[in-house]
Amino acid sequence: MDRKESSHKLSQPFSSHFPTSPISSLKFPSVSTPTLLPSMSPVTSALEDLGLKEISANTVSKLLEQLLETNGGKSTIMLLDMRPPECHTASSIRTSVGVSVPSMLLKRPMYSLDMVAEQLTTKREVETFTDWRRFPNIVLFDATGATPVKGTPMYYIAQKFRREGCDATLAYIHGGYNAFALDHASLCCSDGGVSCNRTVATNNSDMANADSNKAIPSTARSTTRGRLHLGPLPNMELKIPEGATICRTPMIGNPDINPLFENVRLAMGLNTNITEEVPVRLPLRFPIDSIRDRLPTWLLNSICEETGKTRVAEYFQKIEVAEKKRLAQLMAPQEIQSCRTAEFSICAGLEKGLKNRYNHVWPFDHTRVRIKECEEGEDDYINASLLKPPFGQKSYIVTQGPLPSTFQDFWKVIWEQESRVIVMLTREFEMGRIKCHRYWPTSDHPVMSLGSLKVTYMNDYRPEYSDDTILVHQVKLSHLNHPDMPERTITHIHYTGWPDFGVPESPMEVLKVVQLANAHNTLTSAGPMTVHCSAGCGRTGAFCVIDSILSELQSNPEAILAGRSQTKASPGSFQSNFTNERGPDMTKRDPSQLQKSEPMEDVIFVTVNRFREQRLSMVQCLRQYVFCYEAILWHLAIELMKGQ
Repeated sequence: MDRKESSHKLSQPFSSHFPTSPISSLKFPSVSTPTLLPSMSPVTSALEDLGLKEISANTVSKLLEQLLETNGGKSTIMLLDMRPPECHTASSIRTSVGVSVPSMLLKRPMYSLDMVAEQLTTKREVETFTDWRRFPNIVLFDATGATPVKGTPMYYIAQKFRREGCDATLAYIHGGYNAFALDHASLCCSDGGVSCNRTVATNNSDMANADSNKAIPSTARSTTRGRLHLGPLPNMELKIPEGATICRTPMIGNPDINPLFENVRLAMGLNTNITEEVPVRLPLRFPIDSIRDRLPTWLLNSICEETGKTRVAEYFQKIEVAEKKRLAQLMAPQEIQSCRTAEFSICAGLEKGLKNRYNHVWPFDHTRVRIKECEEGEDDYINASLLKPPFGQKSYIVTQGPLPSTFQDFWKVIWEQESRVIVMLTREFEMGRIKCHRYWPTSDHPVMSLGSLKVTYMNDYRPEYSDDTILVHQVKLSHLNHPDMPERTITHIHYTGWPDFGVPESPMEVLKVVQLANAHNTLTSAGPMTVHCSAGCGRTGAFCVIDSILSELQSNPEAILAGRSQTKASPGSFQSNFTNERGPDMTKRDPSQLQKSEPMEDVIFVTVNRFREQRLSMVQCLRQYVFCYEAILWHLAIELMKGQ
């Protein structure tokens, strides 16, 4: 086969080279001819529905060589790098487009390919991606070439292409980038896939010389986009602060980077249509009908078999829409240009970006916790918010998982706010990533000296009922600048049974954590309870919603049981008021009547919406929102059955 004929065939989709019989029955030609690899395991029905195939690194290299030899003249292949952005920036396949969009956005049907393009970093990438229809082959790759099963970013991207009428061959590289780079290092580059103007060496030196003098096509340029965007991601460097308790932490090398435009747009992409409905799980082996007539209307609405899950999804949608409007205020051009202080400002979080664990979660200025005692050269910023529910006197300090560079700030807040209980709702490591650094002393390292603060290990234990998911630490906190003030006992409750963006297997252990936290927070002088997960939003928000409602249920049960957070009933014990003073709304039992209550009568809706006004993304996803209903329902079921 001469070179011209081979080039013509390679520019066609993979599917035109092979019969439509199953991949496992194909007879593969010699290595010199591009081939599809057989699957290492049976092809799942999901991949068959999308027509997503596995492709060898050799096939990709030959198609990419054609693209480079013609300087983009032949649109043979579009490569999509699905790895994290820092990996794509460090090294990738030439001409590849870095697609790093959170799965929670990709899985939304309304999140289109145009919205994906809005998240891309350079003008070259935007032009290439938005012109996807001209490519007969679209190839995705991650680091290792894992099968893109349902639920993975590669699966969702492929699904979006098919839904928008893409008839190209979709494939993923066998072995991923690691395998490709090992065999084809010359086709990789260290600037995010943009160095594609250098021609690939061929046997025809004249062709190589001619190609090297051609102008670089638009698909090969790496100019910064002419729109609101940060441009390429900043280089990462390892900064090692002084101090024995500090470990290596990634820091952004460019202090002038402003992450607002990139990440607010992610949140502005919140879907305002209902795309998922999740039913409230009922207590296991529990006759819910035996207590149905003693449940509040808003809770009955959520478990109504016909309309419960739709109703809950609609309420969560209202919360998402309200958050989108608040974020729109942050991005209003007139607000930015006039430098007026917006009602929901995040200026401090943006200015002190190096103190944030994530570059899209900032505290609102009107609720952020301020450090009071600042030494020379320090500032009062910490990524923490003071949360107050719409009822009662309880409050919370909610924050991100501390970074090594913010350990001292964290313990300063614990001291200054007189917080006596810390609830940690994340593992230190999840999904191969550090979610929270260890900021407390242990038996192996019993003393942490943090400037004027000293944290000393006392003891730790696991409650008998915890099933190894709850670990309680107790430490002593003292302030060297205030020797006249006695050291304080701080209880640190670490719950590891709550996965990120998910929920525990049942509400029981979370109810136990709530009970345990309040049992240790009985001092009249105690300040707000401190709660954090990794970002201080999803799991943290759900915990605070559950705890605040259960606390109000103890002190003012009619406010919860009648479904009106504004109710001013006299305080009383849970048992005395619970069964004898039910409001008239609780007598409605007809499912058609249950739908007439207003959103404000739903206590969980009111509480989550209020918390979202005080910190971004509190109760981050629908499943966590539903879990709040489950926890309250299971608690009420347990309490009601005590007297039966």
